[in-house]
Amino acid sequence: MAIILEHFCTKTGKPIIVNDKPIVETIKHCLAEYFAPNATFKLGTVYPALTTEQDLQQFTEQGLKLEFAADDRFYFMDEPLREKIFDQPHFGAAYGSNMFTPCQSFKEFKNLHVLVVDASTGENGGILSPDKAIKLVGDGDGKIDVRLHEELGNAAQTPFQTRFGIKNAVWD
Repeated sequence: MAIILEHFCTKTGKPIIVNDKPIVETIKHCLAEYFAPNATFKLGTVYPALTTEQDLQQFTEQGLKLEFAADDRFYFMDEPLREKIFDQPHFGAAYGSNMFTPCQSFKEFKNLHVLVVDASTGENGGILSPDKAIKLVGDGDGKIDVRLHEELGNAAQTPFQTRFGIKNAVWD
């Protein structure tokens, strides 16, 4: 799995060309492609203090809409995806890079159980005591179940990163 991002200028709308070739970037095994396998993705270059909101909206005529952002990387797509992933639009900017983080491999697990823990109180539906559950929350702790670790190869002392998403069959 891979997506190709063509870099373009948000002021002119034209591809960014170097040595007579457009700049493109390949990202392997990312959530954006998983959730929108047939989408067109482009990466808009934004110029601080020069790029306006109107500049970013001018591409709707071409079928492209700003869906995600991360620092100065503005991800445009021809399919709406942000509102399917995040319940608030600003999360598309706060966590937009998560959708485009390359992974070494990508797996889909069916019938996976997820424990949802309130980060403030530790409340989790009575599965764990709030004291234990609150220790599991954090931004990207990466703690996983022993059985999932075994299924992923069980490599001891191996850095592990997760990018979880929920793919609803209705989207297909």
